[in-house]
Amino acid sequence: MRSTRASCSTTAPYYLPLLLVLALLLTPTSALSLPRIFTRRAVLHSSSRPISSSSTATLPPGTSLAGDFACRSTGECSPCPANELGSPVCKVYGNRRALTCVLLNPSSNSPSSFHTSSDRTPPPPSPNQPTNSEEEEEEEWKPVLPDEATVEEALELDPDPEGLDDEDLQDALRGEADEEGEREREREARRRRRRAEGMERRQVQEVYTWEACTRVVSRERGDFFEFVLCNIFFATVSVAVLIYRHRALASRQYGTLAARIGMSVS
Repeated sequence: MRSTRASCSTTAPYYLPLLLVLALLLTPTSALSLPRIFTRRAVLHSSSRPISSSSTATLPPGTSLAGDFACRSTGECSPCPANELGSPVCKVYGNRRALTCVLLNPSSNSPSSFHTSSDRTPPPPSPNQPTNSEEEEEEEWKPVLPDEATVEEALELDPDPEGLDDEDLQDALRGEADEEGEREREREARRRRRRAEGMERRQVQEVYTWEACTRVVSRERGDFFEFVLCNIFFATVSVAVLIYRHRALASRQYGTLAARIGMSVS
């Protein structure tokens, strides 16, 4: 009896922690469960972050915001040339990739204008196609001609109203032609200036630059095939050496056995 009591008294302290843990787990409580606690903590953590405009706008795939520009990679990763290794882009990984950045319009906060300005850039107007301002200028400089009936009546009344001879008429016509040519040259110069300003504006809205990239796909592919070919070569050489060694050992053992028996090995 004393031994059983002693054993119970010695084993009781080992069961007490287990009983306490079971009691805590089975006791109903108003506290939140672990998944709810983690969920609430995640919600609080996300709500404490400032909401940026980039999170609210849906970016096209492969496009990122950099200030007022929406940038997208337009080329594959390639190694930097030797003379560009000291540039900030090539210092990171030694590779670079072409990047096209488009200035977002202040009126539209969504970067969907990236597609409209880069992928669907309207072509420059052709030289033969007049714009609205050019049409207005042509209408402004278009001379007002009288009707044919009015001209005929004037000629019938006075064929030479000012008493001008043929030379004076030719000089007057030549002067009018020179003035018309001068006006045409001025209009053409204005058209060229507008066209140059439009092209410069489009070039300012679209910027071409470079970004650092981690690896070159073509180089990685070449290294992979080189690694596979090297492994195949080493495996072939190892198998050939193993077969040669096995045959050499077999022939040596056969010769030793034949010498013991007294047979002649041919």
